Amino acid sequence: MRWPAALLSLLAGCASTPAERPGPAASECASAADCRPARGPCARAACEAGRCVERPTPPGPLPDAHQTPGDCRRATCEGGALVSRDDPADVPAEPASEPCRQRACRSGAATEQPAPEGTACGKGGVCDARGACVRVTSLSAGRNHTCALLSTGEIRCWGSNDSGQLGVAVADVSLTARPVTLPAKALQVSAGGDHSCAVLEGGAVACWGSSDSGELGVSDVTPGAPAIVPGLSALAVAAGARHSCAITRDRRVVCWGQYGADSSRAPSSVGVDDAASIGAGLDTTCALTRGGKALCWGINDHGQLGDGTTTPTRRPVTVAREGVVQLAVGRAHACLLDARGSVACWGRNQDGQVGEPPREHVTRPTTIKGLHARAIAAGNGHTCALVDGERASCWGWNQDGQLGDGGFVSTHEPRAVLELARITEIVAGSRHTCALSPDGEVSCFGRNDRGQLGSGGVRAPAPRD
Repeated sequence: MRWPAALLSLLAGCASTPAERPGPAASECASAADCRPARGPCARAACEAGRCVERPTPPGPLPDAHQTPGDCRRATCEGGALVSRDDPADVPAEPASEPCRQRACRSGAATEQPAPEGTACGKGGVCDARGACVRVTSLSAGRNHTCALLSTGEIRCWGSNDSGQLGVAVADVSLTARPVTLPAKALQVSAGGDHSCAVLEGGAVACWGSSDSGELGVSDVTPGAPAIVPGLSALAVAAGARHSCAITRDRRVVCWGQYGADSSRAPSSVGVDDAASIGAGLDTTCALTRGGKALCWGINDHGQLGDGTTTPTRRPVTVAREGVVQLAVGRAHACLLDARGSVACWGRNQDGQVGEPPREHVTRPTTIKGLHARAIAAGNGHTCALVDGERASCWGWNQDGQLGDGGFVSTHEPRAVLELARITEIVAGSRHTCALSPDGEVSCFGRNDRGQLGSGGVRAPAPRD
């Protein structure tokens, strides 16, 4: 223990047992004030019968002025002697070596121990049960469930688990995020109708949940257990309502499950090369090439292929030839974002989700006037965009408050999402919406009958953490 200098000077003449000693005028002392100060911190000067003597102070720790903060020891008086005892309540002066470690005093020495689970760490992170600092890096919203990809490569999902889409076998509802057991770290996650898929390190694709239409890509399915899609090495994956698609290592698009008139449990090529991203809806899929070309194929009863018709097709049709930087595919509508920040949508427009006054469908991309966006998301009957200033706007169906504007009135005009000032990602599910902040905080709003908000059993017109 490092003793303070002031205390060391007092210790120089400190006896282990207090002794009676004469003062400067022992026979004349009238009070302790006439006597010299005691020679140690554990003794006090006293005047007894006209003589100066030293007596022990009451046992116990010395005042803070006599302590050395952070040394894990406590200077204490015992029987008039100064002793050093362990101080578990002290906090070591040196910082912990990792964000989810805490310095503590044990047996009189500084040690490190894991921080309690849930302790804030880093920028928007929390400590998990293993002592790792984790934060959400991306989100994906399905029909009635939501999944998050963590900085550790883990995936956690919440909401409906009727078909095992949360990655657990028990068919129930979870308001808390459940970890998905995967054979490797995940690089991307996509939540679909009643299933979910992920791209793992090394390129393998794992899917879990419903396999009624072959959307998991395997025949032998264990409820709730992720299954590796055989023979597939991918860069990206998209889970639709009843099918899944992936971009292979050589940038071809392959799909499996029920997509339009086609059905296959094994990935099959759809004729798109040089793909950069993909999106999947009910029975419609769209892909974006690295050259900025947008293509769609599948069911087209609401004009969701964007080719000016309502004719379905197995072959990809061109929606835009160049300049597209992002595609968002909803249940029966889709949108594109171009390099200038303009947003154009097409398809079903019953609730204004295309950004036009409600009508049955819009068969060609229609630009939303006055909207400048950085990213877009499409749900069942609503659409959202990240706009300037790290804020978000949504439009379309709002029966459950999924627009986040504080009400329940549907509109074809973009409405600002309330209470969220900083957003880096927004995702749209069937009737709910979730947003991610720069600090890794997740806020969800809209319908919550299946726990898809992860925040209780009531619908929320404004964002709820």
